[in-house]
Amino acid sequence: MGQIDESFSLKGTIDTLSYASIFIPSDSTNYYLFEKGDELFVDKALYLVNGKTVKSKVSGVIHDVVSKPDGIEVIVKTSEELILIATIDSKTDLELNKTYQTVEGKELTLLSVKDTFTENGQEVVFKVKNDDYHLNQNVDTYLLTGKTQQSVLVAPKDCIYIGPNNRETIRIISEDGKVISEKEITISFSSQYDVAINGVNEGDLCDIEYGRFQSSHE
Repeated sequence: MGQIDESFSLKGTIDTLSYASIFIPSDSTNYYLFEKGDELFVDKALYLVNGKTVKSKVSGVIHDVVSKPDGIEVIVKTSEELILIATIDSKTDLELNKTYQTVEGKELTLLSVKDTFTENGQEVVFKVKNDDYHLNQNVDTYLLTGKTQQSVLVAPKDCIYIGPNNRETIRIISEDGKVISEKEITISFSSQYDVAINGVNEGDLCDIEYGRFQSSHE
């Protein structure tokens, strides 16, 4: 018997809620040193006009370039209000405006969650700390829900595979590696590496290598 802290896979990309606009007046001598998608930082050369260099006053990523009658508008995503747009791999009850932690200890505050659950998971949006992430960063982590179960049977996730009846299954082996049986189980709680299960006995040995092999072919 053991303890398990609930967590779910969280995958997404860092985006922003903050934008800046740079207006560049029309001039026949303009020579632009940027394109959409480029990263900007303060004092980076932005364009040339009459042979002189004009530098950026903002940092971020160029989101769009819009033509205007008297020039162009450069719209920049800045890093002042970073958010994580992601999917969580299991539908769960998360509280809006509550701050959660990843398994690495980084704090995320839930801004929104979609009720629908697709094959990719449930879409969520978190506010994140600027010191922890950067714009356009890919995030692949586990989110701790703050829920814990104690005195439960805990098994490694790698032991579990989909059996003949299309249900989660574990193969039980003896200490010398001989197969004893296959048992269908139910999962009540999940973490990054382990699950709390019902359907086996305390002390049963699972065939983790077989579970990994089966899962790799699902």
